[in-house]
Amino acid sequence: MFELVAAKEGAHPSVLAYPEEYRAALECYRAGRFAEAERCWRRHVTHPYLVETSPPLVMAERAAALGADPPTDWDGVYVKTTK
Repeated sequence: MFELVAAKEGAHPSVLAYPEEYRAALECYRAGRFAEAERCWRRHVTHPYLVETSPPLVMAERAAALGADPPTDWDGVYVKTTK
């Protein structure tokens, strides 16, 4: 996923930190460390502009669901089965 966050010049340091924080959580997720990924997305990744429905919150929910019933053959790819 690619997301335009802000212009680099003049952006607040917390805004500039967001992509790296998200990347670290995504790395945990892809490695199948779902509880760690969920924790990261809920506690450490704060979207600079979106509050309620933000990519970190969507991914935290997905990691929680996968952690509750971990796939045996996880390859890092999530296949959505409902609308």
